[in-house]
Amino acid sequence: MAIRFWEIYEETKEKYKLRILAGKNGMDNVIGWVHMLEDETIINRFSGEELAVTTGLKARIDGWLLHLVASMKKAESAGIIINTGMYLKQVPRDVIDWCEAHNFPLLEMPWEISITELTQEYCMRIMQQVRTRNNTESCLSGFSRVRMSLMTSWRKSGYATIWTAPSVFSICSPSIRRRKRSCSARPR
Repeated sequence: MAIRFWEIYEETKEKYKLRILAGKNGMDNVIGWVHMLEDETIINRFSGEELAVTTGLKARIDGWLLHLVASMKKAESAGIIINTGMYLKQVPRDVIDWCEAHNFPLLEMPWEISITELTQEYCMRIMQQVRTRNNTESCLSGFSRVRMSLMTSWRKSGYATIWTAPSVFSICSPSIRRRKRSCSARPR
C-alpha cells in the first residue's frame, strides 16, 4: 500500500515549503517509496510509484534534468521534488513545460529545507499505511474464519443471522423470529 501524492503534499506543503511547478493533474499518483536521486542510472531499478528528491547536482549538464524527468515518467514514477538553491537556482522552463504536458508532478523545495527530514517523514507515512493495511487484512481474514464457525453454532441453537455486508451481520433470537419480525436468515 502507498499514499496518494496529493494527500501527502497537502499535509506537508507548509512544513517543507513545497510548491507545485507542473504536473498538478498527475498528483493523484501513488507514492510507494521515496528515493534521493542524483544520478539517472538507478531509475532502471525503479518498479513504479517512486517519488524522487534531488538537489540537481548534475543540472549543469545540458539536458540532464529533462532526461531525468522523462526517464522517471517512463518508469511510472510518482513525481519529483527538486531542492533548489545550491546546484540549481531555478527549474528550467523546458522541464516545467514537459512535466506539465505529461502530467508529471514537479515540485520545488527551498535549499534550507532538509531533504532528510522530508524523505524520512514520507517513508514513515508509507510504512505506517502498509502496517495498517496488513493488520486490517489479518484481522478480517481471521474474522472470516471465526464468523463461519459462529454462524454454524448460532444456527444450531435456533438463532438466525442476517448479513447486511460482507463483514456485518445481525443475530435474531428464536423468539423474535417466531413473532415474524424483520429477521430472516439469508444463506451466505
